[in-house]
Amino acid sequence: MRSGLELALTACLFLAAAIVVTYPLVTRLGDSVLDRGDSFQVAWLLTWNTEHILSDPSTLFNAPVMYPVPYSLAYIEHMRGLLILFAPLYWLSHNPILAFNLTLVASYAATGLGCFLFMRLMMPRTASGWCGAFVAGLLFAFSPWRLLGFGHVEQVAAWWIGPMLFCLIRGLEQPRWRYWVGFMAFTALQTLISYYYIIVCGLLILAVVVYALVTHRTTWKTSGLLVGSASLVVLIVHLPLMLVYLEDRPDQLVTPDEQHLYSLQTRQDLLGSPHSMAIREYIFGQAIQVPTTERALDAGIVSYLLAGIGFVLAFSRSRQYRAVAITVAGSILVSLLLSLGPYVIVGNQQIAAPFGLLKMVPGLGSLRAPARLWQAGLFGIAVLGGGAAAWMATRMQSKIAMPVCVVVCSLIILPLRTAPDVSLSTVTIPGVYNWIRISLPEDAVVLQAPLTLLDSSGLPGLAESEKMLDSLYYQRRTVNSYLAYMPPDQLARQRILARFPADETLACAQALGVTHILVDRANLNEKAVIALADTPLTRSVKLTELYRDDRFSLFALDSSPVELATVPPVCERIG
Repeated sequence: MRSGLELALTACLFLAAAIVVTYPLVTRLGDSVLDRGDSFQVAWLLTWNTEHILSDPSTLFNAPVMYPVPYSLAYIEHMRGLLILFAPLYWLSHNPILAFNLTLVASYAATGLGCFLFMRLMMPRTASGWCGAFVAGLLFAFSPWRLLGFGHVEQVAAWWIGPMLFCLIRGLEQPRWRYWVGFMAFTALQTLISYYYIIVCGLLILAVVVYALVTHRTTWKTSGLLVGSASLVVLIVHLPLMLVYLEDRPDQLVTPDEQHLYSLQTRQDLLGSPHSMAIREYIFGQAIQVPTTERALDAGIVSYLLAGIGFVLAFSRSRQYRAVAITVAGSILVSLLLSLGPYVIVGNQQIAAPFGLLKMVPGLGSLRAPARLWQAGLFGIAVLGGGAAAWMATRMQSKIAMPVCVVVCSLIILPLRTAPDVSLSTVTIPGVYNWIRISLPEDAVVLQAPLTLLDSSGLPGLAESEKMLDSLYYQRRTVNSYLAYMPPDQLARQRILARFPADETLACAQALGVTHILVDRANLNEKAVIALADTPLTRSVKLTELYRDDRFSLFALDSSPVELATVPPVCERIG
């Protein structure tokens, strides 16, 4: 089969698998999401990035959410690397939900295809080689861990890791400019998607360089020049945006205890997805519920079995295969150790873990979820699993090897459909948003009430991410936000604003510069509805109703000065 036709057909297979695992999303691409919280947050972020794609960092990071905090975008990753796919889709559709969903589905397919290309170019050009590469791509792109992250498209989008590593290997063996340029470009593109990929790619690059040096496929000089040049390019690409993060230092808002929450903690975490519940019960006797999806570092029982077979088989073959297996196993182990987070608990003692060393690197202390570094381990497992699949395919006739591989893989992929507790959430655009966009002044600041909090800590609830997305439709600044980090003062303000329509809430809102409050009466509790209708409660700040329909009311805040005694101190400093 010609290489171009083979690549096109393989891409179609990966796309079909992506549609299956995200079903029924394909039936409602334009108005629904699979993860109501993070999907809205990332859709808003990518849309804001797209609309300010040529802006300088000061404009880009001054996003119109979490008002009045300056440079609010510095409290979340910018994910600009995703714009290669998202931006054209948004420009064509002007629909952030459609562009996000298409990016998500395409990311699953592109991640699998990238791993396939790496394995295909490294394996014999035979039917068994295709089977090994195809299985590796499936294991990497459609692991149960990725299927829990429908809202985190940046963690799904490991598009460039495969091409990056291929160019690295070829560049180490044959120092030609096209491989060097490809390696630098793919490394920069992948790390622009998420800062976690700086560590993930660094770990995989280190593994490849060690393998090439041990097997005498390159020299220290060549590897040093290539990796050093790529590091310089990545630094130059990232520096303009990184400076804002380093100046703002959101890592100061992340505690080791919070990082520990999003780290590998128990053996069951390695089979922690709902898809592996029965396997966990069989192996451990009792399956515990993994509290956060970030901790569900589940590569899938099939992946683990194939990787184990591939590792054992490598020792029955040549020295080169043994070197590959040992190097890959080493990268898996290091990835696992980093996923443990800043510390592990043994008995009643906290023992420092390797991830804590990353605190020494400026900016990397802000990485809240160490478990995401398991991506490097997933790639290693996919490589070993692909090797096992290729060996099995050699035992079949070449004419039937590829069809059998596709059928068997289909039987594995179909059960990995959307987990039962995940369903489509429909996005609606109320008429009041259009009214705000047309009627309110451009410098208006909107507070959407009620402001939802998870608990007394003041952390925003998932509903706040949808309100961020709403701001795209009415195009005004908003106090609402659902970002990765939150300054302490903003947490304090949110606790006050969540008490709407209390007197201190209105005084705080006015002091902050809020000009209008959009009230979703359907989500107000009965006590708040009664209080809103109680005129005496508005004595410090007068509310004037500008708009009302069967669900929403829009109020303008009186701009008259408020008595200082009624303004909470945390709002005074801003007002």
